[in-house]
Amino acid sequence: MVWPEAMSAPTSQEVIHAYRHLYRGLLHAVQFSKPARYVARDQLRRAFRREHPSSFKQEKIDRTVEFLGFAAKEAGLEHRIVRNLLHTAYWEQKKYIFEKYVIRKGAIKPRADFMLVRRGSQLLSKDTSRERRSFITR
Repeated sequence: MVWPEAMSAPTSQEVIHAYRHLYRGLLHAVQFSKPARYVARDQLRRAFRREHPSSFKQEKIDRTVEFLGFAAKEAGLEHRIVRNLLHTAYWEQKKYIFEKYVIRKGAIKPRADFMLVRRGSQLLSKDTSRERRSFITR
């Protein structure tokens, strides 16, 4: 039985080249738009820092770069997939930061008599208590 060469550990230069090709492909796929490029960069960094080099497979890298090339070429299915994945990751990151640093640190105290109400496309605040209190104190 012949083992494929992808099972051996890659050299550091192969890993660097793979990272650069993926990063360049991501930048072209998102057309260098500011929120998406930073989310893509952070996800790529996280993946390359956490994964063990033995999980490196050049075939996967090549297929991903090809997919990103198709996403960059035209606004078709591939482009929408990349856009939606990065959009979802962006809002999950914002939600995590909001929960971690704002709510848990005590900057916002949840109130039982305050709720947000959606009317059409507008998000309105509604104070359900009897007395009117200002939500933001100066």
